Amino acid sequence: KLAKIFQEVLNVERVGIYDNFFELGGHSLLATQLVSRIRSELEIELPLHYVFIESTITNFYNYIIERKKYKSILVPLEKGGTSTPIFSIHGLGGNAQQFKKLSNLLGKKQPMYAFQDVILEEESMNDISVKKIVKKNISLIKDIYPKGPYILIGHSVGGWIAYEMALMLEQEGYAINSLILLDSYVPELINFSFENIDLIDKFNSLNISYEKYLKLRDIYADYQVPIMQLNCNIYLFVASQNNLKKENISLWKNIDSKIIIKEFEGDHFSILTSESLVSLLNYI
Repeated sequence: KLAKIFQEVLNVERVGIYDNFFELGGHSLLATQLVSRIRSELEIELPLHYVFIESTITNFYNYIIERKKYKSILVPLEKGGTSTPIFSIHGLGGNAQQFKKLSNLLGKKQPMYAFQDVILEEESMNDISVKKIVKKNISLIKDIYPKGPYILIGHSVGGWIAYEMALMLEQEGYAINSLILLDSYVPELINFSFENIDLIDKFNSLNISYEKYLKLRDIYADYQVPIMQLNCNIYLFVASQNNLKKENISLWKNIDSKIIIKEFEGDHFSILTSESLVSLLNYI
């Protein structure tokens, strides 16, 4: 099907899988048509600049296969409205639907997307890292909303991903309206040891193997939040029942001195299910 799109856009009888689009007569106008046809017929958002970098059917095919593989990771909770879109990242072992209540509270005019847990989509864990998750997430949100600005929300360790995404996007010149961290612990406060029964039980309940738990532990255990000042507003919502609340606030302030602290009633998980969510609405 991809070869047929190439043939029709270029108006040629045959295109080899290694033939270069531009060497066959392609130009910027036809490149735009090619991207449009791929979007409408294959339901894949292909950045126009990619045509100029990777100009063969083989490279396009590899890109599309990878895109289809990761498409299910970013779940639309609400597509309607023209407000700045929200992209949310959950904690370990969570899923996109944990943000559904917040999306419902925000209403039909607020577009909102949530990332599914990468471990629920990946058969192999060998090539996953925090940096790679961040880069993949950014690539996916640019497909949906290429120019920004963005609102990012991260719960628990999802806050680390959201923070890294904000850093990378700002470094690339994109605007972040708000970064909201929902009871996100600074990494050194989290126990990723073999004996952490609570975490192991959590993953068992999600049918996630002990092997994948250990791999996730390795991915996050050595991670450190970069000490760099963001330009956007940063809000940290801390749970009143968090025993490490004071230590966590202090460490986050060391990372970014202008972070704004808000407290909500409840524990680490209830912010996603309780009426505490209402208090978030003033910061979105």
